[in-house]
Amino acid sequence: MKYLLYNFKYFIKKIIKSTQILSLFQKIYYRLLDMILKRQGKDRLQRTKLLFEKSFCELEDVKKNIRAQNVILIFGHIASFDKGSCSYLNCLAEHMPDYQFVLLSETPRLKEDNIKKIFLGEIAILHRAAINRGYDPYLCVDLDEESKHILDNNIFLSAAIVNLYARFPDMAQGYPEFLISYYYKYLKKALDIFEPQKVIIWNKFSATHDVMCHLCGLYKIQPVFMEFGVLPGTFSLETYGQMGESEVAIKYDEFLKKSVSEEEIKKAQEIINYIYESRLNRNIQPKNNELKKVYSRIIKGSPVITYFGQNDFESGLFPYNQTTRNLHSPIYKSSIEPLQDLAEFQEKYGWNVIFKPHPSMINYSNKETVPKNIIIAHDVDIHDLIDLSDVVITILSQCSYEALIRETPVIMLGYNQLKGKGCTYEAFERTRFEETLIEAVKSGLTETQKKAFAFHVAQLLKYYLYDDNINRRMRYGKTIEECLQFIKN
Repeated sequence: MKYLLYNFKYFIKKIIKSTQILSLFQKIYYRLLDMILKRQGKDRLQRTKLLFEKSFCELEDVKKNIRAQNVILIFGHIASFDKGSCSYLNCLAEHMPDYQFVLLSETPRLKEDNIKKIFLGEIAILHRAAINRGYDPYLCVDLDEESKHILDNNIFLSAAIVNLYARFPDMAQGYPEFLISYYYKYLKKALDIFEPQKVIIWNKFSATHDVMCHLCGLYKIQPVFMEFGVLPGTFSLETYGQMGESEVAIKYDEFLKKSVSEEEIKKAQEIINYIYESRLNRNIQPKNNELKKVYSRIIKGSPVITYFGQNDFESGLFPYNQTTRNLHSPIYKSSIEPLQDLAEFQEKYGWNVIFKPHPSMINYSNKETVPKNIIIAHDVDIHDLIDLSDVVITILSQCSYEALIRETPVIMLGYNQLKGKGCTYEAFERTRFEETLIEAVKSGLTETQKKAFAFHVAQLLKYYLYDDNINRRMRYGKTIEECLQFIKN
């Protein structure tokens, strides 16, 4: 019964997305709302500005509750999707009685009482945020002089604005500038009030988090970037950056020299086997008939090439600039761009080519942007999809690790923590893509790559990844005590 209900819900969602019904209803709803508020002598912009002022006052109220001498600010929307991150931070806080943890929560639709159920520190909520259903759709804004002054004198904010316009098409003219100027004022005030020793930012690459990164630089505060680790069951906390900007990627040759014993490599292989057999994943995998639909389009006897996209807006890929080229993607500017090359390879060699978009990017990868000879796989169990594949390709998706765990060869077109580790095929020049893919189809995952991956996992668990402390049969990763030492230094 649950399976039938899931498929019915999925079918309805698919219809809504494909017909743009939801977008139409939203436009009608907000137009009616604006008419009603206007008759009452109010408007949405006025209401939002009042909420902004309220949020500034709430920062002052939180400050009054601070009893510890040292403050650690945590910034992000982790309360909206908590998968162990809040409990991990709570555990850190319990071991640091001289520090007060304060969460600046990008969750305007969550009540503080609900957040307090999962986060034990002080909480201040941003009343508008650059997340789904966190802002005012279809609201045009004429900027006031203060906002114009902020934007004119802080050129780094322009990248965040470009990101928001591209990511949220229903943000009307002037609204991204309005929202980013609010973030700037709010975060600057938070840094002034709390004078934190550390700022922990969940996901460096969100447009609004880039604002906090720059402000931390101005205040000479070293931010700590926190994210789910590249292996299920772990977190990463680092100061360099994330993915292609992590120390593991930037100083890949130095990281390779870090010593691990034969026993640690053997243990790493046991952990790889455990993750493989348990199908451990931070996301619940769907149960539906979508993979059968994919399988029905496959040409039997021909290799299956699966290309995984990433969230372009939260992986350092957008907006594309010289930093992106140097640290993330030397060839392609988006998840969509490689599809044209893959479509040509499909015609030339008769391979099956599957495209698995990132769930957050589905609306940006519709049928019009995907060549007709490429199979689109939405909402499928990625373990089963990888098992169906002869080769996995990605620019920088962490699905590359999932594929290696499942002993499927990987071609990297861009950079993440796997860069230079000898575990994957690397095609960092467009002219090498075709020949590298031919080699991967022919040779598969080599014994050398398998050994290199076990070595890499051993290094990650010893020097980089932290155990998330969630209940599971096998423990691995650095301890909470090691994380405490890292945070305090």
